[in-house]
Amino acid sequence: MLPKVASQILHHTSRAVAVIQNQTGSTIRTVLHTSGQSSSNLGGRSGSGSSNSGWGGTAEPGGPKTHSGSRFHPGFSSSARIVAHADPSASHVDSFDYSDDYLDTPTPLTSRLGAHTRQRLRTTTLAQVVQNENGAPSVLKTLKHHVREKHAFAAATLPSSHTEHSPADVAPPPLVILSADSATPAVSSIEEPLEPERASSPTSDLITSLTDARARNDPKAIHSIVKSLRESGSLKIGHYNQILEALRQVRSPGDSLRAILETYNEMLERSILPNSWTYGTLILAFTDRDAEVTKKITYFERRVNRRKAWGLDEEEISAADEARISQLRSENNFGSALKLFQAASLLSSTALHPATYTALLRACAYHANVDAAIHIFAHLEKRPDIQPSALPYTYLINAYARAGDLQGAEEVFEEFKKASALGKIAWESRDTSEEGFSPSGRSAQIGVWNYMIDAYFRCGQPDKGLSLLEQMMDAPAGLAFTPADVPLPSSTTFSTIIEGFCRAGDTESALSWFRRLLKEGKDVTDVVAPSIVPPKPNRQAWAAILVHLATQDNRIQDLNQLWSIAAREYPRVLRGSYHALVLQGNLRFLESHPDVDSKQGLAMLDFLLEDVLSYNLSSELVHIEFGGADALVATLVKLYFRFGGLDSALAFARKTASHTKRSNYNKEEQVEALVSILIDHLRALPVSGWSFAQALSLARVAAYAGKRIDPPLLLDAYVQARDADSLPELKKKDWEVLLDTSLDAASNKTGEYTSSSIADSLLTSLGSAGIDMRSFRPSLRTRLVNYINSTMTTKKTSDLQSESEARSVQEDIEESPTTPGGVFVDVTHANYVDEYRLPKNDLTPLAGYDRLQQGIQMGVYPTPYVLGRLINALGRVSDLQRVQDVYEIAQTVLAADKDTRRQSAGWFSIEDNMTIALAHAGDVDAAHVHRMRILEQGGSPSPDAYGALVHHVKDTTDDTANAMALFQEAVSRQVSPNLYLYNTIISKLAKARKADLALQLFQELKLRGIKPSSVTYGSVIAACCRVGDAQSAETLFEEMSSQPSFKPRIPPYNTMMQFYTQTKPDRERVLFYYDALLRAKVAPTAHTYKLLLDAYGTIEPLDFDAMQSTFNELVANTRVPVLGTHWAALINAWGCAGKNLDKAIETFQAIATHPRTQNAALPDAVCFEALLNVLVTLHRNDLLADYRQQLVERGIHMTAYIANLLIKGYAAAGDMEEARRVFESLVDPPEGVAAPNNHAPLDQQGSPIAVSPNDPVYREPSTWEAMIRAELSHGNVDNAAQLLARAEARRFPEAVINRISGVRFGEPS
Repeated sequence: MLPKVASQILHHTSRAVAVIQNQTGSTIRTVLHTSGQSSSNLGGRSGSGSSNSGWGGTAEPGGPKTHSGSRFHPGFSSSARIVAHADPSASHVDSFDYSDDYLDTPTPLTSRLGAHTRQRLRTTTLAQVVQNENGAPSVLKTLKHHVREKHAFAAATLPSSHTEHSPADVAPPPLVILSADSATPAVSSIEEPLEPERASSPTSDLITSLTDARARNDPKAIHSIVKSLRESGSLKIGHYNQILEALRQVRSPGDSLRAILETYNEMLERSILPNSWTYGTLILAFTDRDAEVTKKITYFERRVNRRKAWGLDEEEISAADEARISQLRSENNFGSALKLFQAASLLSSTALHPATYTALLRACAYHANVDAAIHIFAHLEKRPDIQPSALPYTYLINAYARAGDLQGAEEVFEEFKKASALGKIAWESRDTSEEGFSPSGRSAQIGVWNYMIDAYFRCGQPDKGLSLLEQMMDAPAGLAFTPADVPLPSSTTFSTIIEGFCRAGDTESALSWFRRLLKEGKDVTDVVAPSIVPPKPNRQAWAAILVHLATQDNRIQDLNQLWSIAAREYPRVLRGSYHALVLQGNLRFLESHPDVDSKQGLAMLDFLLEDVLSYNLSSELVHIEFGGADALVATLVKLYFRFGGLDSALAFARKTASHTKRSNYNKEEQVEALVSILIDHLRALPVSGWSFAQALSLARVAAYAGKRIDPPLLLDAYVQARDADSLPELKKKDWEVLLDTSLDAASNKTGEYTSSSIADSLLTSLGSAGIDMRSFRPSLRTRLVNYINSTMTTKKTSDLQSESEARSVQEDIEESPTTPGGVFVDVTHANYVDEYRLPKNDLTPLAGYDRLQQGIQMGVYPTPYVLGRLINALGRVSDLQRVQDVYEIAQTVLAADKDTRRQSAGWFSIEDNMTIALAHAGDVDAAHVHRMRILEQGGSPSPDAYGALVHHVKDTTDDTANAMALFQEAVSRQVSPNLYLYNTIISKLAKARKADLALQLFQELKLRGIKPSSVTYGSVIAACCRVGDAQSAETLFEEMSSQPSFKPRIPPYNTMMQFYTQTKPDRERVLFYYDALLRAKVAPTAHTYKLLLDAYGTIEPLDFDAMQSTFNELVANTRVPVLGTHWAALINAWGCAGKNLDKAIETFQAIATHPRTQNAALPDAVCFEALLNVLVTLHRNDLLADYRQQLVERGIHMTAYIANLLIKGYAAAGDMEEARRVFESLVDPPEGVAAPNNHAPLDQQGSPIAVSPNDPVYREPSTWEAMIRAELSHGNVDNAAQLLARAEARRFPEAVINRISGVRFGEPS
């Protein structure tokens, strides 16, 4: 039930109107006005009281704010991305993941307020256990005596689980605590000054290089420099601190802390004592790792619980997950971080960075450890040099809430409000608004109120949480609120309310709020920004309500209704796991409610089939949740049979097979497999007898996969219906099915049916039915001709149809064209040939060609212009043979024309169209032959011809120069460029990163009065993206989208997504343009999905769950092929980004057997390249030979990029001879020609066309660079110089040579 205060808020219309009506002209109360609800208290449980014990077990009177040392001194200015913390469950903020999925981890509480006396945390010391190169543990040698005496880590042994984390057992998605620009302390701000060193000392030079590498975020360079520094042996504490911070910076989520702790222990061995910065870095490393482990535990626990709830018998999978959970729990990263903090607290001067306190408090919230949170906050308060932001208060409130101590949370909240009113809470100074307060500061202020609302719901007092919301909605200051004011709510505030109701089991209230917001809320783009008008539900609210309703057996209709709305209006919120929840929820409901009537049952089944599964019963979702299509089909067939009998089951099978056929036109095996399953389960139904209509329906299902059912089933039913004169009206397709089945029976003598019994009867019936055999599909016509021929000698044709009728099929097949006569050009015939160009018809250029040939047999020809257009069209479908045929026919027509002026104009038209056709067909050299013929006769190719030539300039080492030469030729010959020519040249310039020239031509185009198209905008946007000009790209995209005639196309969206994935990584912007794509109703392509996979799998913080969900969505979308690039993205994410070799290999091995790719030529070279890159990145060069051999055994053509990785890997392993052999096994392409076969050509579906493994592998410029780097890495300067000389002799473009020579002279790449 909706609590009373909620009803008051939803009814309230008077207050705050005067405050905001001048700003918006509307009020929140108007938006949220609803009918009354009866009140109730959700459980009526109060908090457990505030803490009376401090850190270390010393009890003191009073609540947490009277704890010794607690002054609530103003605090630090938080990270620039603090906005992500404004929601206590802000999983909707893609760059962070502080969702309840994460924070609700059922971790055993190390301390629970009021439950028992808190045990003092011992200041036990730790030491590092590392693995040597052979994998055996080696304990550090005895430390110096004074280090043992003074250091917190000196005495005890750190359990191996603290230091070596298997990549397979860690959570990929990170929680970023520090941002590069504001959270990482500058060296001078924390570290004691370094002693002066000689300006050119090796150590100082290496430190400078380390600083540069950190600025570039170059992990490889950082590890190399750190190794050199550690080997130098002349390091001081400041040097070690910089090393530790650098190692933490480049540690990938899920990576071991080993390198950091090895360095730290080495420091101790050298009798170098740690300082505050040392401790702070180590604390951040442990809290980072703690966040990763907590997230992964939650993921595995929810997966196990979900499978158990669905009754799926996957004991092996569940046991493996539970073992991984146990292993992850064995890590005690939180305890290690606390011990480090205790050690740091004992220093005479503690100068921990504010971000360290925040990270510790966040960890305390995860583990509901109030004691630790109090102690840490007290220490923060004692720092007069730090002014806290809102974030520490947020985590402190959350820690109390999770421990069930509402009173403690309330006291923290009240102290926060007091400190805010006194101006003692830091709001960020950057990006300030006109009022002087930053948007992130406002969002952080809202975040504290959100967390307090969340605390009230967690502790069973939602009425108080709603009272806070009412205060926020009545905020007198409105959008101009300051730290001293009550903030306005944001979208996250309302999602907190909805999640609170769901967590408390108050479904009615959750639905009431959600539906009202859905109906009357306002769309918002920034979910953490303050809002005067209540917003529509954000992604987190959708997730909360859908997950909650799926678990409520009596709320299935509400679940289905909201799902339909989301699928129609908000498709982005529906991830693969939600499909599974809705599907399983409905199936469980139907199977457990025998009272469901037929109408409701069939409606629910149709809803699942159409809206949830989208008729895709072979998707990855089905494979994961049901173990394959068989189990799901069996369930659905039985349910359809239960609610609607055999006819409903057949209708389900027919619809499913039809949709599968349409969506899997190039996946015949998948269609056949599904149809076979459908037929098996339909035949197993308890049916006493099949009517002819039912048997025919089953046969139609089989026909979708080119299969036929057992002849007796259909033919017996046919004979019975025929004899009873009850045959229904048969369509052509029905006759085809019957004839095919009867011919099967005739040829196989199946059952009672002889070679002529039923087939002859059917043929006899065709005449009276008015069916012409010539309208049947060719394969059936051929079978009929063969059958007629085989029986004609023994049967009278009068028993069938007339002899001429019976023979018509054979004559139609065997008919051959006659010899053409004279030339007669007919305009009417020309229009007939040209009809394929008319809009909205099914004709193709091949139909035009056939009509041309038909006319030639009668001596009738079309005009040269029609022939030219046909040449053009045939070239665009790459039918070179017919292009040449029509060209020769055109010469005949031109030769017969006695009007020289008309003949000349026709000749130029034919030559121009030949230029276009051959260019589009890929024969560019031949196209230039016809271009030169035009120029030699004093003419000029058309803008379309120049556009086609420019568009197909390729396979050279300087495509752009050649393209510009053609464009300049066109301009110099007074050819007025059209939109197509501008689009092609701007596209070429974009690919060459010549943005200035591309924009210049873009402006020139508009000055000529040519209206840019989506293609034009896509090209200039791409140009800006390639040079990193985000502002211009976004401006142009907005300009494009605002055009009245704008027709959305996929390339600009993909371009922007790619820019924010690869050039300027920003997942939030990637998803912004993906959402824009969906809103524009543009279908995602294979490349779109690849970019989404990269966005989740390579942009920090990594989100492997979302990446897998995206992949599942791709697999379920049968309109888009699953390509090697998608698998490569997964492999790269797991291996290179996530440093999880086992998972990368597991992903690679799954390719060949995956339902969507098992019949494709996968894994391909791209997949192998990704895996080899992982092996080289993770220094597992010992595995290169195995996968190189697999590449050969699979008959896959190696590319130069694979060779580059092999060279790099063998060189890193010290095997320079093998690296050289790989390099020398490649060949050079002809001078000035781009290396072929390194980028596989694609077919019309976007799938790669296989290249013979025996074809040569041609070197790319990057191959030279890789080999030169390899030689230099081993000090072989002379060899590198020789390679550079060979490369220069290849006459690459200057930019390429400069890059390669830069390697030789040590310049950055």
